[in-house]
This record gives sequence, C-alpha cells and structure tokens, in this order.
Amino acid sequence: MDVVDPTQPLPPGQPHPQRQGSGQPVSPWGAPSSPRRAMPSPDPQVPPGVFQPAGSPLRPTFSPGPAGFQPMPQGFPALPQHPGFAPGGFSQYPPPGGAPSWTPPPKRPVGLLVALAGATTLLVGMLIMVVFQTLNGNDQPQTVSVEYQNEDWELPPVTSNPPPLPFPEDEQEAKKVTDANDLYDVSLASPVRCDLPLLQGGKVADEELSKHLQNYIGCLTRVWGPALQQAGYKAYQPKITVFPEGETVTTGCGTSKSQNAFYCGADQQLYIAQDILDVLSTDVDQARSVFDLIIAHEYGHAIQGRSGILGGKHVLESDLSKSQALELNRRNETQADCFAGAAMSSLWKGLNLTDQDREDIIKTTFEIGDDQLAERHNLPNTTGDHGTGANRRLWLERGLGAQTLGSCNTYTAPSGEVE
Repeated sequence: MDVVDPTQPLPPGQPHPQRQGSGQPVSPWGAPSSPRRAMPSPDPQVPPGVFQPAGSPLRPTFSPGPAGFQPMPQGFPALPQHPGFAPGGFSQYPPPGGAPSWTPPPKRPVGLLVALAGATTLLVGMLIMVVFQTLNGNDQPQTVSVEYQNEDWELPPVTSNPPPLPFPEDEQEAKKVTDANDLYDVSLASPVRCDLPLLQGGKVADEELSKHLQNYIGCLTRVWGPALQQAGYKAYQPKITVFPEGETVTTGCGTSKSQNAFYCGADQQLYIAQDILDVLSTDVDQARSVFDLIIAHEYGHAIQGRSGILGGKHVLESDLSKSQALELNRRNETQADCFAGAAMSSLWKGLNLTDQDREDIIKTTFEIGDDQLAERHNLPNTTGDHGTGANRRLWLERGLGAQTLGSCNTYTAPSGEVE
C-alpha cells in the first residue's frame, strides 16, 4: 500500500558510493560480503508521504545522500479526504460464541509426517470419546483446547536497530530472490497465539492504537519469525510509530504527511496515522479489523525487506520502462496483500476473528485498489502502481488459503493477475 512508488531507476551514469579504502559500495540495505548496489534517497522536494494523482509524475527524482542511496517507504496511498458517503449498511459483529466463524484452511506440513500421524490418532481418540459420551446421554458441549504453534520460539524484543537488510549482488541474484526465494518453500505455522482483543472499530486515542498495534506486531513476528529463519533469514520485531492526524513524521526515508501508513526500508520501521481511515468508504472505515489488516500488509513489506525481495526489486527496476516499473511495483504490492492474508489466517483463532471480520478484510482490500480509489476520489482512472481492487482481493484471498508462501509468488504470476 504505497504512498510514493519507490521505482525510480538509478540516474544514468551515477557512480555508486564507495566504502573508503575498500572499493565496495555502501548500502543502507545491509553490509554485504561482496559488492552490491546501493539504494536511492528521496528528493527532499517530493516528501515520501505526498500522494501523486494518476496522470502526474509517479516518481520523484532521486539524488545521492551523504550516506549513499536511501530506499523509499512502502505505504498506503494517501488521498484527499473523501466527501460524505452514504452509510453502506455496516454489519454488527456477532457476540462471542454467536455466529460460527470462518476457519482458515490448514497449512501444508513440511517434513512433519510423524506429527500428522500423531494428530490423526488424537482426533480419532477425541471422536471415540464424543461417541461414548453421546451414547451415555452426556450431551454437554466439550471444550477442546487450541494447540498453538511456535510457542517455544523466543520473540525478539522491539528494536529500532534491526540487522542490515540483504541486498542482491547483481540482476541474476535479484531475479532469484524475487522469483524463486527460499521463503516460498515455507509454510506459516497455524494457529499462532495472539492474546489480543481487537479494537471496536473507528478512531481511538493514538496511545491506545500504538499499544494495540505494537502488541499485534509481536503476534505477527511470532508468525513470521520462524518462517524467516527456516528460509535462512534473520527475524526482528519492528517498532510502530502512530503519528497525529494532520501532521508529519520524520523517518529514515524522509518526511511523510499523515493520512498514511507505510514501511520504511531505510530504518525498517512501521508508521501510521489514524486519518488513513479517511481514504476508505463508510462501508469499512469502522471495521474493527481495518488497522490490523493495514499493519499486516506493511509487515508484509518488512518481510520482503528481510528476505531480499525489496532489494531484488530495486535492482530489477533500474533498467525498466515506466510501464514495466509500474507492473513490477504492482507485483510487490499484491505480494504484500497476499502475505497479509497468510499471516491473518495464522492468527485467526488467536484473534477470534469472525465471518464478518473476513468479509471486512476482503472488502477493505478491494477498496484500496487503484481503480476503486480513483473512482471514489474523482481521480483519472489510469494505470496504477498497486493493482486493481479485483486483483488485490485475489491475492489477499490466496494468502488466506495459502498452503505455502509460494502461493504468494506474484513475481512469476501472469501480468493479468497484477494489473
């Protein structure tokens, strides 16, 4: 959910900064063992939080900063506040234990046949017990405890100084980390604990939102951390900054306005302002899952950063035409949608999500499609850089049902699925 598309190629003839005395390029994406490309820093004349409507230049001009090139943020599209919309019949959530909730499909076990056999034995035993109790006239409901996964994984502390991001050495390596990343062979564990009640919907005090989202990021880290490590990458727990409506925030990627949410690759942190809800229609801006969905998407960008996908994207886009760069960015954004769906699927039981939550999550993702935003805010409906509502919804739903993260490989998907 990008505010400003970070797909600007390196300036023609621009030499890469060098480490003094080493002859190797300096890169804020990490400390590579071999020479790697560095990232661009945003032009101070185009703050990274400023939305640029369709038809205007989609990319600022980058200039090298004192510490080399800096990556731009990956964020939610900031738009002018929408005019009044007629209420869309927002549905109330069923009380706990009321309407049955959607159950995410089980993840495919990887090398766990023994555990599968044990689970089958346990289920058979439970079925025999239920039949026995029924035959003896005991029709009281039985409480079945949830066996949460990743319980023995040690959650890293919140940090403002995460490990450096990996960065591909050349286009061949960049193509490998985007198209055939080791992460794609991994399944997210499910269900994963998240002892966190959802907010009631709508805007709350910034302090309350900050506390909720930081705890939620801990849950996301418990989901993603073991998967990252299994794929050979380092996990961390990013810090969330909730900044006031109508104000700006200074990040490692520059200064950004509110009505925004984004991940900054330069400092690997997440940022959000509550007036991001103004981008949405009244159908979903009061949904209790909306902030969690947005942050799951931004955390998806953090996963792309930690797995080298964002770095690979930067290398690949340096020689692309405008239309090709737009498609590459759409692949990146729809993958973050898919990653968000996969993570929320793992947390479904932990968060006690319902059928109504699922409906809201899918509808919200559709509403932030390029075509839907353009229509709702009276902007020219031209080719966008995030994906149509239908395609963003497609990838979110693929994430919700993903057996492995290979289901989220948007980089090899047909162009029609990332329009």
